[in-house]
Amino acid sequence: MWLVYIAKDPSAFRAQLTGNADEHGRFGNFVHPLMAIKAEIMERYLITYGLGPHEIGHAGPIFLKAFVLVCYLAAILLCLLVPSIRRRPGTKVALAMLGIVFLIQCFFNQKLSWYLAHIIPLYTLVLAIAFVAIWSRDRFLRVCAAVTFIALLGVQIGGSLYLAKTNTYRKQYTPLMAFLNRLPPQQSIYGSAAIEFGLQDRERLLDDVTFGYYTHREPNYIVMDSIYEEALEGLKYNDPTAYKADQAKLKNARKIYDQDGFQVYALQ
Repeated sequence: MWLVYIAKDPSAFRAQLTGNADEHGRFGNFVHPLMAIKAEIMERYLITYGLGPHEIGHAGPIFLKAFVLVCYLAAILLCLLVPSIRRRPGTKVALAMLGIVFLIQCFFNQKLSWYLAHIIPLYTLVLAIAFVAIWSRDRFLRVCAAVTFIALLGVQIGGSLYLAKTNTYRKQYTPLMAFLNRLPPQQSIYGSAAIEFGLQDRERLLDDVTFGYYTHREPNYIVMDSIYEEALEGLKYNDPTAYKADQAKLKNARKIYDQDGFQVYALQ
């Protein structure tokens, strides 16, 4: 079935796969395994859990999220180092599953935070094993487990409530969409697919990080955000010629909007 699909456009298939499989793409994780593990920790875990840079508009005590990561690590150590916990039914299976998925994400996955959704249930499982084992000990450890559990809930629920309060959709996204919808109609806008949801005329949006370098369709406007900034960094290594063309377009363009991490450039 897949071969039938590939046969419809073999050149597009080749471009897609080779673009992802070169040394600067996903294949590079196998060439430099230690760097892959380091990148997994630095670029995914530390940033996701508040110990690295964060998006504009997200402020406050973000570092408190690290408490969740500390609890995961403590649970793993308890399950590995305490014989009575390690011998409990299912502990070794849970640890093995966690290790396998962690390595898969190191070598087969982009370092994007939302992919943690696939491994967090396993961290939670190991955490539950550790909690149950501690709860069955003396009263002091039971109190410690209860306090830790309440603190975990507080960080998780409090973080969600704080994020809702910051309301980046209303304060960042909505003003950008209002500006873009006031631009002259039938003129192309190049930007990430996230912009599509707020555009009144969605047909004018083109998600092309090369800014028409290969299609020869010149943009009228370019919207830069964190997604395109990261994509341009990847383009620098994977396609230097297109990257230089992009930089030339941005340099010659006129910035007409700059607010909360979004920049809009007009090309004449």
